[in-house]
Amino acid sequence: MPGKVKKYALMLGRSAMILWLLYWCLQASIEYFNYARSLWNPNGLNTDAASMWEERLALLKADLPKEGVIGYVSEMDYPGVPFGAGDQDEEFALSQYTLAPLILDRGNTHHELVVGNFSEVYDYQFEKDLGLRLIFDYGYGIFLFAGDVP
Repeated sequence: MPGKVKKYALMLGRSAMILWLLYWCLQASIEYFNYARSLWNPNGLNTDAASMWEERLALLKADLPKEGVIGYVSEMDYPGVPFGAGDQDEEFALSQYTLAPLILDRGNTHHELVVGNFSEVYDYQFEKDLGLRLIFDYGYGIFLFAGDVP
């Protein structure tokens, strides 16, 4: 009989451990669910960088051809204007993503249309310094230019 009692005790101990483990997992899952629910903000949808950039360029996109290649210039292409390389790279990538399948030729003004993205307030002389003619200023530093087509 002692062998059966020992087996029964082991089985009971394992069952208790499994039940405790299941209880602990359930508690952790409920705690994580409540934490995630507290962070959820339905008003925060579409506030990621790509969605906000798409919104910023929506009017510009409507005025551009659906495909092809156009120029793109920013502070880093303008002589004498300070710029942050990280911001310039990120904004170019977001612009290329937003305007796809249109291809942006960065730093090249030799296209019929050129998108300008300038974030700093500066006395820009686009026509004189870059050979560009302003078509439209969309605000927030976004411009559409007629390019310097050879």
